[in-house]
Amino acid sequence: HVRSRRQRQMCIRDRERSGCFYFSEETSRTLFSNIKELNPGAGENCLQGPNQDNNWLIKGDNQGLVNQVSFSKMNKLLGGNKDDQFVFEGPFHISQGIDGGISGLSSVVGSHKGNTWMLTGDNQGTISPAEAQATTTLSHIANFIGGKGDDFFILEGAFHIDGRLDGGSAGASEILGCM
Repeated sequence: HVRSRRQRQMCIRDRERSGCFYFSEETSRTLFSNIKELNPGAGENCLQGPNQDNNWLIKGDNQGLVNQVSFSKMNKLLGGNKDDQFVFEGPFHISQGIDGGISGLSSVVGSHKGNTWMLTGDNQGTISPAEAQATTTLSHIANFIGGKGDDFFILEGAFHIDGRLDGGSAGASEILGCM
């Protein structure tokens, strides 16, 4: 168990092969200024972004970049308290899901190979990029944005989203069902 001197800066916990990594505005400039990769090892690991606008690139199953810091073996991604954007760069998934955070208007941008989206409740649902090995659960997401491929949106039940549903810049986009 490691804590920085300032309680609000950073907490890295590793209990029974699990970890949780928290950033803040200060840690992204100081404690993590020369870190190239966060790789916690096996277990259930989550990564929470700083309380600022964050750019997340999903570059593999449970791996990618957040604000130019590489991460791997992160099963859950948590946005900060501003607007986070999570971009799938291929047919990948985050096994325990993506939570955009309870503040801000976070977005998920689908893979350019095409995606199946299922919206199941207020600002929540799933994304399955074409050829991905699994589905990623989404919560606290305001904007659902398709990639360049074909995007299929399945709407299930009565709910609202705080942002927009956008089919992306190219490809065919369809709403397949509304119950």
